[in-house]
Amino acid sequence: MHKLLFAIIISLGFSLQSGAVGTPAKGDPKKNSNALVKRMVANLSPKDFTTLTGKKLNFFTKLAYKKMRRQFRRELTAAGLQNDFDTLYLADGSIVTGIVLANTPSGIQYKSSSDEESELKKITAAEVKHIAFSKSLTAARDDRDVPVEKNATASMWLGIFGFVSIFIPFVNILSFFAIVASLIFGIIGLNKIKKSNGRLRGEGRAITGIVLSGVYLLLVIVVLILIAGLGVWR
Repeated sequence: MHKLLFAIIISLGFSLQSGAVGTPAKGDPKKNSNALVKRMVANLSPKDFTTLTGKKLNFFTKLAYKKMRRQFRRELTAAGLQNDFDTLYLADGSIVTGIVLANTPSGIQYKSSSDEESELKKITAAEVKHIAFSKSLTAARDDRDVPVEKNATASMWLGIFGFVSIFIPFVNILSFFAIVASLIFGIIGLNKIKKSNGRLRGEGRAITGIVLSGVYLLLVIVVLILIAGLGVWR
């Protein structure tokens, strides 16, 4: 029963929200649906669900739905995302914040609050000029489709190689060159990611490479200073 209800909600979640959040990610639908499904279920009471989808829940599916809703609300609250609102810029110049749950030809339906008894509101598409969706929802949806910047990946692996190769005879001579390359690739990759406006990811990899390079070079400087100091004292 739970699996059947979950499958129904996934399909309805995509059909209702595809217009609001764009085309679903190209990856595995089961994985990419999680953010949409949790957001939808957590903010729709059984009554709202029936109003929005036209699907009436019987006694057992209603119990399963309520249990699922409580679980998803706890997960979103723990992650700090339960009050992660979208912004609706209206044609008359006003701004409305809320949680967009459906964008269909008949109109956009949203909740202005994540409270349990918050009213499900509706506005026509003609009244809305633009919708800025929450960053967490956009990231959850798009992350699997955004390519990783190649220089960032190269920076991370060169940085790791540079540190590991220090302890490998005959190979350690390459560590310094690997670290320098890691630093260069990391800076290039980080700049490209920042200028891509979300079209590239891998910032963590670039930063990892830069940090490893910085630590390595700092250690080299410290060692050189110690060696020079010992030479002076002699």
